[in-house]
Amino acid sequence: FILFLFLGNFAVWGTLFSTFDCLFVRIRGKEDPYNAIASGFCTGAALAARGGILAATRSGIFGGVILGLIEGTGILLSKAMTSMYEKNQEIMMAEQQKMVEYERQKKMRELGMQNEISNPITEEPKLPATPFESVMSWFGSKDEQK
Repeated sequence: FILFLFLGNFAVWGTLFSTFDCLFVRIRGKEDPYNAIASGFCTGAALAARGGILAATRSGIFGGVILGLIEGTGILLSKAMTSMYEKNQEIMMAEQQKMVEYERQKKMRELGMQNEISNPITEEPKLPATPFESVMSWFGSKDEQK
């Protein structure tokens, strides 16, 4: 019985939140984190309106703060993942350039042009199997972990 009560309350909260969120998107004309924060405030206030203006204000502030924390965390994670992806891309490009240079030097050696190679690469560079295998993890690059 308690589960159904919880699910019903969650459905009411979700419906109100979605309604306010769509309303703010329509009014403001853009989709951004401020809509979710304002929707959290309005949802909290609407759900506590029967308790009076003070209860509604308190619940609204709490709802806005909670949604602000959720949205802020999402933004921070998005920025962290983007910077990690960009660093991976840079390292992968450098590794691919080494591979191309190695192949070029290999062809020059086959043609007997060893004297014209400026910075010889002695070992064949190995590209990682996946972009994520090589470079970064949540704890920094593989070189930093050693």
